[in-house]
Amino acid sequence: MNTAAKQRKSIVNDVLAEVRLLRSVVIGMIGRDGEGKYRSEFVKRALKNAGEKPTKKFTSATAFLKELKSYE
Repeated sequence: MNTAAKQRKSIVNDVLAEVRLLRSVVIGMIGRDGEGKYRSEFVKRALKNAGEKPTKKFTSATAFLKELKSYE
């Protein structure tokens, strides 16, 4: 494996680690109720969804926001 490929692999691994950390932070922030305890039903649903393959592919920020607004 050449140097450029090793650098790309290292960058990808760093990004994956950061995404895992951010996912954990988001679940920690959103998954708490007013008393600061985790809502188990939310955590179970979030972890289940995180393990599934995506069902949609967004081509633009506008399409993504439109989809989010449809859930309101």
